[in-house]
Amino acid sequence: MSSGFSITASEQKIQESSFATVVKYYSKERGKSLNQLSRLLGKEPNYVSQKLQSKTISLPLVYGLSIHLQVNLIELFQNLLPENIRPTHKENELQLQIEDLQQQLAEVKKERDLLEKIVMK
Repeated sequence: MSSGFSITASEQKIQESSFATVVKYYSKERGKSLNQLSRLLGKEPNYVSQKLQSKTISLPLVYGLSIHLQVNLIELFQNLLPENIRPTHKENELQLQIEDLQQQLAEVKKERDLLEKIVMK
């Protein structure tokens, strides 16, 4: 049941996502240097810089940076997923609402058609 998507392809997607650029943008916007972020994560001062240069980004790093920068960096990776496997909880709720409204609309149309038949007699 292999989809043909390898770790190498995943690493390529991460590099293409410009994750490092996004982190640097938010760190500058929030007035926190990469060294400060490293210390906030309990690591050596150059930890974040080294990790941003590597091909692999760990979930604990993304989570920690999200917390300290007050921005959802996980969503950046979520958006890299194929559309059929990335719906969020909110999207699922909205899809259920759409289906419910479509069902209600179908029922209203049936009632309208029935009333038209009664009136036409």
